[in-house]
Amino acid sequence: MVKNKKLPSKSDSKKNFAIEAPVNIIEGVGSKTAGALAKLNIHTLEDLFFYVPRKYEDRRIITPLSDLKEGQNFCSIALVLECEITDGRTEALITDNTDTVKVVWFTSRIGEFLCKNMKIALYGQASFFGGRIQISHPKFEILYSNKKPSIIGSIVPIYSASAELTQNNLVKLTENLLNNYSKECLIEFLPEKILNHYGMMSFHDAIIEMHRPTDALKFIKARNRLSFDELFLLQCGILMRRNFYLKSADKSIAIKPGKYYTSFRKSLKFKLTDAQERVIIEIFNDLKKDFPMNRLLQGDVGSGKTLVAFSAILAAIDSGVQAAFMAPTEILSYQHFIKLQKNLEPLGLKSRLLTGSLKQSEKNKILDELENGEINILVGTHSIFSDKVKFKELGLVIIDEQHRFGVLQRNALTSKGIAPHVLSMTATPIPRTIVMSVYGDLEVSVIDEMPPGRKKIQTIALQSQNFYEIEKIILKEIKNHHQVYWVCPTIEEGERGLSAVTSRYYDLQKLLPGVNIAMLHGQMSGEEKSEIMRDFSDNKIHLL
Repeated sequence: MVKNKKLPSKSDSKKNFAIEAPVNIIEGVGSKTAGALAKLNIHTLEDLFFYVPRKYEDRRIITPLSDLKEGQNFCSIALVLECEITDGRTEALITDNTDTVKVVWFTSRIGEFLCKNMKIALYGQASFFGGRIQISHPKFEILYSNKKPSIIGSIVPIYSASAELTQNNLVKLTENLLNNYSKECLIEFLPEKILNHYGMMSFHDAIIEMHRPTDALKFIKARNRLSFDELFLLQCGILMRRNFYLKSADKSIAIKPGKYYTSFRKSLKFKLTDAQERVIIEIFNDLKKDFPMNRLLQGDVGSGKTLVAFSAILAAIDSGVQAAFMAPTEILSYQHFIKLQKNLEPLGLKSRLLTGSLKQSEKNKILDELENGEINILVGTHSIFSDKVKFKELGLVIIDEQHRFGVLQRNALTSKGIAPHVLSMTATPIPRTIVMSVYGDLEVSVIDEMPPGRKKIQTIALQSQNFYEIEKIILKEIKNHHQVYWVCPTIEEGERGLSAVTSRYYDLQKLLPGVNIAMLHGQMSGEEKSEIMRDFSDNKIHLL
């Protein structure tokens, strides 16, 4: 709705009508109808223009009664031979000289209008009853003289109606709208050059065609035009938001790699992939600027995203700022924390893990150290969003599995620093078209190469009842000094018959004697989870 703009009254010239005008501008729309439209989320002329039909009924082809088949939607013109009211319903016998068919309406009121030798147009669905084709409760229209029928002969739009607004109400309202307001309201916003070059239908004609389809080809062109508009305007909005963000954001601290990053790279006993090197350069080029980086890092599990994130973290610490590493679950955050500790502690850097399951005394100690700047990087779950979490100087935010967090949650984290750089990570493959439309305000880096020596992932589907085959695979992997994850959808039994961690754990202990099995789930204490993760990391646990 346009603010501070006087909307026209019903007596004003139609040329003054704006597409944002309220629906009660339309002749015949009073407060009651406007209220019923509001329940359908229709408040303005624009809302009604875009309230397109949910489906269409093609009533252009007249079908002879002799050609009717069960379940078929049809249009016919026939003569009434007989009509009577029986047990609160109307029964009629009709013919079109090809066949004679019985028609039933489940109301006696219809019988008050029909009589012998009356010509009618019908639209409905044929069905079998008593071994013969019968028509139940069709739409019909009495044809006087040579009058052209209105219910057949065209493609009819079917709208999502309501108790207060019938199909007929919506059709009449839309017809009024299209006839009286479309020329003034549906103003083209694309250059004529673009329309001609791509053979696109005009905005005005596309809206009209959606409500009054004339043929399949024109309808497809209309739908394509409006689909294009949606994507085009979404992209414009994303670019405007990005431009506004870059212009309005506070200046970020420029981050450049130094001694910690150099020491870390020298300590690595393997060579990074070309894809990792390329992505690190892309990230460092963003970090050295004085406005915040907003980049999405995409790569399969095992492609080395975490190592790239570590590189950015060390560059941040080199530049004298703190980093936050956000993960959606305690288990995942703990895994990241263990890896960070192994790499950061030899460099004399301090990392801490903050989760909801920590004792309050431990949390308080971490919060004090964080605010004093003693902690270089804080790893955690949603607990980092807390108002009590304060950084001395937050310069970099890393969000793992970024699709698991909402925009407001990410904003809550970035607000803890002055325009910190943000690196989001995902292992979920995202086609470029979706990336551009959904994450269009992010720069995208893709690790499209796996480290050398990584075996191709093999996927095997087995029935859970076929435990002998599953047991053979588990024991083979353990014999080869490998470990096994067994993932269940629930913790305890009772949820739609899904397998639970607790029952599966005890079953496996009985079925696999001699195999060291441990159980891990979100309801365990932080200490228990830490101990199990440590043991699994040290290869003391065969099956988790």
